[in-house]
Amino acid sequence: MVEETEVAEGPSDLERVLALVSAGRMGDGKREAGQLASSRRRREGLEEGDDADTVALGLGWQLAQGLQQTQLALDEGQTEDAREHAQHAAAVARQLHAAGLMGDDEATSLIAAAEGWEERADEAARAAAGPEEQNRGSRYGAWTTGRRGGGAVTSVELPRNGDWSGRDLWDHHSDRSQSWAANNMRNHLNQDLQAYDVTFEKVDANGVPIAGTAQGLPLQAPSDMKVIDIQKSYQGSGGYGMFIVLEDLETGKRIQVSHLDSVGDFAKGQVLSGGTNFGSQGASGRGRHDFATHVDVVGTLEAVELFVHSNQSGEFRTSGE
Repeated sequence: MVEETEVAEGPSDLERVLALVSAGRMGDGKREAGQLASSRRRREGLEEGDDADTVALGLGWQLAQGLQQTQLALDEGQTEDAREHAQHAAAVARQLHAAGLMGDDEATSLIAAAEGWEERADEAARAAAGPEEQNRGSRYGAWTTGRRGGGAVTSVELPRNGDWSGRDLWDHHSDRSQSWAANNMRNHLNQDLQAYDVTFEKVDANGVPIAGTAQGLPLQAPSDMKVIDIQKSYQGSGGYGMFIVLEDLETGKRIQVSHLDSVGDFAKGQVLSGGTNFGSQGASGRGRHDFATHVDVVGTLEAVELFVHSNQSGEFRTSGE
């Protein structure tokens, strides 16, 4: 009797394409995807888009094309085009991941690559602009979540022009005025503390928030601030995940930003200039992705407003030192 032996399967067509793109060979990946999809259609008599594998290869082609066009646009000084191509590439990577066609690690890597190109485009745009624009950070869409008027928990986008008041920023959907986070940072200058659920998203060229861009989004200190406390693990905060407590050097007002996906390698007492990236938005409690993507911001309404406004507008208060 001859024993049957399993034959190890090689990488799928899409995996071959994504491997090229991951290696930075965007042009090769685009060419490979196009050739494989055409070959599959001819071989199986398929029409454009009839077959799931062919659709997947089409997405792989779009991803590679987006990254390649980003690089070409940057080389030609077309920063806005580069930004749009990079955003499209990131969206395609998220689509592949959501459809189960790309693993978590690969998706994280390729989305990070696309966002890295977008950051290069932003940096190039600022370098080509005047001094005022050079000092700006990235603008974000901002959402507030809570119980408006005591009803069900709802979430709304804050006006994109930044024209909003404290009435537009809703308290957390539960009273956090005596929470561990509030008591951890309360002093004579920080008494009336409350928590606010806030979600930030990237915006497109028209200032419209881009769905799916919240996870891992970098957040910045709104002004020159001192690190009062910091937690760099998910497990060490009683369910708040990674967090940082910052104190405004000018006003003494404090904020704690919780549920971070990452936090910078800072030490207590260290001073961060306004606009410094202190960590990334993340959806973490005792473990990664425990909650829907947002951050809890604890502080006085005045301090929380400054934080949200600065990250929404990309304008930060700093001495420049």
